[in-house]
Amino acid sequence: TLADSEATFTLSLGNDLTCFCIDKEATVVTALTGVLSELGISPKVEKGGGGMDANWFNAGSIATVGVATGYLNNHTTGELLHLDDLLKSGEMVYRLILAYAAMQ
Repeated sequence: TLADSEATFTLSLGNDLTCFCIDKEATVVTALTGVLSELGISPKVEKGGGGMDANWFNAGSIATVGVATGYLNNHTTGELLHLDDLLKSGEMVYRLILAYAAMQ
């Protein structure tokens, strides 16, 4: 049992993430919603919670948003992502790269 072991651990609590807010009219949002519309997906812009890479990018002045990939039951042992949704996510990224390249 754990009580009989000599295992130890150290727990450190803190908040290393910086919150961010991106305007719905920001280029990163309009480019993304345009690509999603092209793919036949109705974009839904809403608040998020938790931490993601976007927190770090935005803290470094790189406007970034998080995008859900259509998964279900995320962060559980029952997490599920349909193959078609995964493939569509890849297509979305490809089209976003093309959209941003065209803006340069």
